[in-house]
Amino acid sequence: MATILNIAGHGQKRDGSFDPGATGYIAQGEWRYYANSFFDLLKKYEPKGHKVIYHTAYNVYDYGNLVSLARQYGSDVIVIEWHFDATGTPQATGGHVIVYSGFNPDELDLRLRDGINNSGIGVRYEHKGHRGISGRSNLANPNRAANGGINYRLVELGFGTSPRDSKIMLNEMDKVAKAMSEAIYNTKIKTTQQKDPMAGYHVVKSGDTLWGIGQQYKVTVAQLKSWNKLKNDLIFPGQSLEVRGADLPAPKPEPKPSTPPPVAKPSNQVKVGDWVRVPANKLYAKGSDTSPVKSKAHSGKVETINNNWKNQLRLKNSDGSYLGFARISDITGGNTTPSKPKGKTLHLPKSADTWRVYNVNGPYTVGNEVHLLTPSAFTNGITYDILEEKGGHVYIINTQVKGRVAIYAHPSTGATIK
Repeated sequence: MATILNIAGHGQKRDGSFDPGATGYIAQGEWRYYANSFFDLLKKYEPKGHKVIYHTAYNVYDYGNLVSLARQYGSDVIVIEWHFDATGTPQATGGHVIVYSGFNPDELDLRLRDGINNSGIGVRYEHKGHRGISGRSNLANPNRAANGGINYRLVELGFGTSPRDSKIMLNEMDKVAKAMSEAIYNTKIKTTQQKDPMAGYHVVKSGDTLWGIGQQYKVTVAQLKSWNKLKNDLIFPGQSLEVRGADLPAPKPEPKPSTPPPVAKPSNQVKVGDWVRVPANKLYAKGSDTSPVKSKAHSGKVETINNNWKNQLRLKNSDGSYLGFARISDITGGNTTPSKPKGKTLHLPKSADTWRVYNVNGPYTVGNEVHLLTPSAFTNGITYDILEEKGGHVYIINTQVKGRVAIYAHPSTGATIK
């Protein structure tokens, strides 16, 4: 039986930098979406008796070694490289399977196409009379595979820049993974014995931390990092984390308050770019959720308005990071600006893949970092209030994961102080 080699697109490059891939509404980017979430679900649906490899170690495109990597697993290896699309317009939607332009799609290519379509994402493009297939001769890995005689295809699951596609890819990830697994193995996967399809996994919501998840399931942060091969404490909404335990149930939604808080009516019409106030118990993790994720009131900037969502407003923080979803009928404000923080702020540019932070009392040297921030994962980088200046371009900031930490931000690093 041929080995199946699944490759997560993008990732660690030869020069040590990190390429997250496309983002859009899927803030973690392509590599993290597959390496930290989607591949876990493919493993869950993997039938017994198959030899399957999940390659996440480095950026295969950048290393240029697709052919030699594939041949390590035999001459009949089957390669699937996983990506999602991005474009400048949110109207673009649908997935497709890319093959070398001179080839007709084989049975696996067509099944993968059908898997994308059956998952609800839908398909686009056409090649040699086959809808949902794209023939390309201007992409490095399809060309390398064709020249090297490797059985290869590249899956573009959908558009991360499409509110519709990204909603399915994040909120219905298990359903999509099951459809794609059935396509890969050409079999109907039964799940009747598993009452909860996400048993043994926790799906990360906005505001979750490893410490909080550990407290919920009575496990340690070290165990969560070990089980999920996490190099640091950074997690993203939509990410699935394995939580080991006997018949561990998926977490139940937070109960609704017995006495709903009074509904706050909007003071005026809301539009994208407005700053609004979300009352307590009115912020949701997803556009379709009915149970709130935050018990306190929050302010946020309207990033997207979609009246097809139950919670029509997607909101972000002042630093551009994801905040959550709210309903137009609940918010107050509109056409307002947030209050400016007192004192100075530190901005880390989006062009920086990672940024080291240290214990407040040091030492502030490479090798002693306690965490890595990822400005590149956010649309506009990250901005923090400066709590204290230590001297020597070292500042104290407050982060969601590690709390108060020190950061070195000399002007030559690209950081800006305002």
